[in-house]
Amino acid sequence: TFNTIVSAVAATEPQFLGAKRIGAPYIGIPAGAQLAPFITLLVKPAGASVVGVQAIPPTATDYTSFAAAEIAAKPDVVVDGQTAAMYTSFIKAVRQQGDSGMKFLVSAGVFDAAQVKTLFGNDQNIYLVNEYNHAAPGYQHFLSDVGKYDASYPNQNDSVLSGWIGVYGFAQILKGLISEGTTSPTRADIVNYLDKQTDFDVQGLTGGINFTKPNPSVGGSIPRIFNDRIWLAKADNGTAVPLNGGKSFSLYLTS
Repeated sequence: TFNTIVSAVAATEPQFLGAKRIGAPYIGIPAGAQLAPFITLLVKPAGASVVGVQAIPPTATDYTSFAAAEIAAKPDVVVDGQTAAMYTSFIKAVRQQGDSGMKFLVSAGVFDAAQVKTLFGNDQNIYLVNEYNHAAPGYQHFLSDVGKYDASYPNQNDSVLSGWIGVYGFAQILKGLISEGTTSPTRADIVNYLDKQTDFDVQGLTGGINFTKPNPSVGGSIPRIFNDRIWLAKADNGTAVPLNGGKSFSLYLTS
């Protein structure tokens, strides 16, 4: 959800999509209803507004009317506020009604570029919201490990990458502690080590994370979140083409 909100703000930036109208259909549950107001709060300073706000029941099977309502709202881009299965049906319903120009942000936590091609063909208006920098050396390391240990595994999305980052990042911490002379690190040692890091990165995947400061996002009203960077890319025939030269976007920090 946090990445969905950050991606909506990023979409308003000229170097990304320059959107002024953000479509926000969402899962029709109380938690989902918070999405549009939150996005509205953050995109308003950029002169953007939220349109096409629809509560879609998780049990919905026919997305025809929802797609028609979104088309009528004329969003510049639609954010990913649904489950993967719901959003897939929603996008297909929009396309089936003849709208090939509506832009969609899809979470790379669920979809990767190859999956997008399988589901939607060579759709030129689908954009990936990457949680990590896929242009970093660490991404090639991740792909190499997937190929080495389970080449048949079909999924290379950012949820899978998160697991790899957790293990590799933890190994970095242990190596750092051992190099400092702590031969049998405890949990307290690990926490103390992280609390001193001002530019912790996992082979370029996360961007430098400063663990010494509280989270300043939204005036500090959000509990400490160590990294709110996202990278946007266009899905192009099974590959991801980075936007903005591959540079990240953050609510409070750009790199």
